[in-house]
Amino acid sequence: MSPLDPPPLTPMTVHRSLLPDIRRGSVFILGEEELLVADEPRIEGEFWRFHARRNERPNA
Repeated sequence: MSPLDPPPLTPMTVHRSLLPDIRRGSVFILGEEELLVADEPRIEGEFWRFHARRNERPNA
């Protein structure tokens, strides 16, 4: 993997009470990581399912 490759996508399942409003491009904090929602989330029961990647912030 070269420095120009984007971080890998991670499948996520998050309870809707933790992220009541989320869409593609949303950024949220999970533990020590800042994550960027990479696709359009879908609702399955009480959970959001989507793919996210570590948010690479310039000058961080």
